[in-house]
Amino acid sequence: MKNSDMRLKTAGVGRFLFILAILSVVLMAAAGVQAEEACTHEEWSDWTVKWEPDCASKGTEMRYCLKCEIEEERELPPTGEHEWGGGWYLVKAVTCGAAGKETRTCNVCDKTESRIIPATGKHKYGAWQVQKAPTLKKTGVKVRWCKGCGKKQTGILPIAKPYAKFTKKTYTVKVGKKLKLLPKVQVAGGDVIKKWTSSKPAVATINYKGVVTAKAVGTTKITFVTKTGKKATCKVKVTSKKK
Repeated sequence: MKNSDMRLKTAGVGRFLFILAILSVVLMAAAGVQAEEACTHEEWSDWTVKWEPDCASKGTEMRYCLKCEIEEERELPPTGEHEWGGGWYLVKAVTCGAAGKETRTCNVCDKTESRIIPATGKHKYGAWQVQKAPTLKKTGVKVRWCKGCGKKQTGILPIAKPYAKFTKKTYTVKVGKKLKLLPKVQVAGGDVIKKWTSSKPAVATINYKGVVTAKAVGTTKITFVTKTGKKATCKVKVTSKKK
């Protein structure tokens, strides 16, 4: 047999096998279609989650026919349940008079949620300050402010009780000099000094205006009496001019 005849024979066999393979595939596919058309899909597997839904995105679940193994899918709706991470974050502090604000963010969809913190209504006041000092006949006024919102609160100071005192117990002055004691005394509002006296006029004298005149080295006691009868005493030490 010639080589050319052999090649023709071999090519013919190859074409026959190729056509046979195609026919087999077609027949198998047709058989499968007929099987599917014949299946009523009465028995299914349980649904299995294929893609988990989250707070904002849909998911998918699937099942298959236990007879023909055809698959079926359906969507799962978003859960709507956000995964809040890190808790609430304060963005505006609450005070006694103003509400505050907090926010939090979902770790999955970045949705931000806010909530309002009601004002506390509890003021934090500073120390009282005298706005108007009381006198022997009239009450006074005191004020203070809230440290949080600046709210002003006013209070009443009771009528003053008579008192008399010096700012210091002892004062020093040189011989021949003068010392004004009036700015160094304290009495109740509305009260006045009625009398000044010096226990040793030879050392120092004092006039009705409360001015001390130093005369000699030594120590004297200066006393004043108010109109209400209160009195106070201090020491005045007179030193040499050389000191």
